[in-house]
Amino acid sequence: MKWPATQAMPVTATKDIAIDESGYVRDYGTIMGQIDSSGYVRDAYGSIVGRIDSVGYVRSADDAIIGQLDSSGYIRNSDGSIVAQIDSSGYLRDGSGNRVTSNPVSPNLALFLTFFQ
Repeated sequence: MKWPATQAMPVTATKDIAIDESGYVRDYGTIMGQIDSSGYVRDAYGSIVGRIDSVGYVRSADDAIIGQLDSSGYIRNSDGSIVAQIDSSGYLRDGSGNRVTSNPVSPNLALFLTFFQ
């Protein structure tokens, strides 16, 4: 589901999700999308749905800023509200602090799950 540019999606991942060597985001082997080598985020069908730029901004397909990963590990939506966090152990937590991944995640995977899942 694609969320409006002004609203971050609720983080609901509860399974083991990983990025493979080709940049595909997989949930127990099923392709959810891809983060390509240029930072573009593609859905499971290959369509560009957004991108993650080099300074941690999450951008929609029309290049509007929809979120950001700050230096403290907080993931914020376009109005600055905290919608998720990568904790000190690397686990993704939702805005209420609940752990939503069973393994540590990379920053790009956390951003994908928060805004593009």
